Formats: sequence, C-alpha cells, structure tokens
Amino acid sequence: MSLPRPCLNHPTRLVRGGSYCAECLKANERKRGTTSQRFGPGWQRISREVIQRDNGICHICDLPGADTADHLQPRNGQRQDTPADTAELAAAHRACNSAKGAHVT
Repeated sequence: MSLPRPCLNHPTRLVRGGSYCAECLKANERKRGTTSQRFGPGWQRISREVIQRDNGICHICDLPGADTADHLQPRNGQRQDTPADTAELAAAHRACNSAKGAHVT
C-alpha cells in the first residue's frame, strides 16, 4: 500500500498510487478530446475494420481478443486529417498498445 502524497497541481489534496487527484485526471481527459478529435473522423469504423481483418489477434502478444488498432509507425500526437492507411495499422489489446507507447515493434 502506498503512502498518500500531494497532488502535483493541488498540494492540499492527497492521492494514493498516482501523481494527480481525480479532478485533475478528469480535466486532462477533457483536454485530450474524444477519439474522433484525436485520430480524425471515422476512426472507430477504421479500427473495427482492422481488428476484423486481423481476426482479433494482437500483433504485440499474438493472443486473441484485440480491441484497438495500433499505429505501427508512431504518430507522436499528430492528428490525422485523412483516413488512416490500414496497412499502417494492426490489431492490439488496449493494455499491450498502452504499454508499447510510441515505440516501433
């Protein structure tokens, strides 16, 4: 069990197991925007197509149950104004995709 420590934005609020309080985490999510705002229009449709194409097999761990599409070449936060080229995408588990981050596999 971790000891409580102050939120980095609000020193009077104590948090456990993280650096920010719940209010700061929610504000960050709002600032990031929706999936469509971050990845461009039609992202959910494209993601579903990639998962179906790859039969739901995660390209990182080779296990079934992939639920996201991963960019093979990192975008580094750049928004896509054109539909994604599905050749640059592969199915991945959300946890595997997050752990990989902006690295090339």
